[in-house]
Amino acid sequence: MKFLKVLGVTCLVSGAAAFGTYIYNGVREERSQKMFWDEMTVERHNPTKYRQLRNEKVYDYKIWAEEAKKIEDSLLVESAAKKARFRGEQLVADSVRTAVKTLKK
Repeated sequence: MKFLKVLGVTCLVSGAAAFGTYIYNGVREERSQKMFWDEMTVERHNPTKYRQLRNEKVYDYKIWAEEAKKIEDSLLVESAAKKARFRGEQLVADSVRTAVKTLKK
């Protein structure tokens, strides 16, 4: 009977340890993937900053995420500016067309 109790407790402890290890490895892998994508974003859009961080051997996820966030924010602002400019050009072209039509009448 004691043997079964010891076996049950051993299985319970090893199962809990295995489950904890599984969760830890999943979180670690997810963080590694996030860091990889942040590094790729920085490398693509700001190669000088990428080389600087690589030369300094920075492996802190927070720093890479911060740099990627700055780049994403600047891309959003740039995208909004391009959209506004395009819309403004359309409005100017429409008003010119309207003026030309009015003058032709």
